[in-house]
Amino acid sequence: MPPFPPASPISASSHWVNSVQALMAALYDPLVTHVLLGVAGSPYLLNETMRLHRNLTLQAQFEGAVTLDAQGQQPLLYVGGAATVRLDGLDLVGGFTKGDGGCGVVAAGMLTLYRCQVRGNYARMGGGAFMVTHGMMHLEECTVRNNRASGRGGAFYLALAASTVTL
Repeated sequence: MPPFPPASPISASSHWVNSVQALMAALYDPLVTHVLLGVAGSPYLLNETMRLHRNLTLQAQFEGAVTLDAQGQQPLLYVGGAATVRLDGLDLVGGFTKGDGGCGVVAAGMLTLYRCQVRGNYARMGGGAFMVTHGMMHLEECTVRNNRASGRGGAFYLALAASTVTL
């Protein structure tokens, strides 16, 4: 299966990764705005939540062939500040929290998922997949399934009226 067109042109600010260590280093490098995740590193078994506070794109080398797995230990991601974050072609699994947002929390800013699968995430409170508060989330050509919450919203929990999710 050929890779789909990148979200933005490949440039000097793009970075290829094939390991969790390289991924985490790229996330916190202020010069990197586009991270391309190689199939060789999949599944990427995360030991910490990816905290994203700046504009960034994470893109799979091949759509559907790269998995980010929180291993049932923590949420996969947190989007905060005025960040605009885009995830392309990724499989997001294994997020867990005792609070809200099993896969992730959009506390501010904008999160776009394009051709992603969000599955097997769990929150004890609300939003088995995502909790959105003070932010916006957009999903395009995505599959969201088998996410659970003991409280509010098996997939999504909008914590405030100002929160937006578009499908």
